[in-house]
Amino acid sequence: MIITVCELLNRMSLDAPLVVLVWQEIISLDLNINPTLNQKVVLVLSIWLAYSADRYLECFGERSGVKLQSRHTFFLRNQKFFLMIWVIILLFSVFLSMNAFSSFQIITGWGLVVLAITNQTFSYFESSGTKRIFSKRNRTSLLLSLACIYLPFSIGILFEGLLITSFLFFMFWLNCTQIILWENANNLEKLHLTDYFLLTCQKNYFFIPFALLSLGLFLFLLCAGQTFICFSSITILVAHYFINRISLNIDYKRVMLDQCYWFLPIILVIIKYVQ
Repeated sequence: MIITVCELLNRMSLDAPLVVLVWQEIISLDLNINPTLNQKVVLVLSIWLAYSADRYLECFGERSGVKLQSRHTFFLRNQKFFLMIWVIILLFSVFLSMNAFSSFQIITGWGLVVLAITNQTFSYFESSGTKRIFSKRNRTSLLLSLACIYLPFSIGILFEGLLITSFLFFMFWLNCTQIILWENANNLEKLHLTDYFLLTCQKNYFFIPFALLSLGLFLFLLCAGQTFICFSSITILVAHYFINRISLNIDYKRVMLDQCYWFLPIILVIIKYVQ
């Protein structure tokens, strides 16, 4: 039942908006800021618009064909309904953002929109050349990281924002890389040098170097008072390790790993508000 719900969230592209919403909340708690409800709604809807459009466009261009998974073709099979909902949400988001954000926040938000469009263009014309310039996993990790820190950055929190963005990029990159390793376990020719290194670490139980690298960042953030970010990341890394070790269908493992990035941190948010 739980896996079925997680699969549905993944196919409907709702996992990425949930990740951004929860991490934005975690970051807001640590930085003592309080974005409005309308700002959070616009942020979540914007991430869904970008993420769902990216998956829809991947059904065409260079990435179309047998490589596509069910998460890519879900909207293609419901194309008319998806496009209608997508346009309605876009118009609603634009209207709401005009009343929820300052001029500077709207300008910086358009910067993210440009990056999202660039990412979708790269996805549509995906080739070996574009992969070498800026791979899909790097683009996805960067966009999710920037989306999580957008609201704090837009109100002038720069240094902490840069630090947290770098840290989240590593966390999301680890997720994307792990999924690539699972999906290409029987086709090592598609793996990059970094993938081979990670694969060797996993086969020899040397996950510790990455945990230590993360721990260094955790401690730095912890010293700066970012306790919620630290604890959320630790729980995700622990879950990451055990999901990788269990014997389960690769699709189920991928879905479980994706959901861990929002489900585990939200527990800390709930505990905070209950207290």
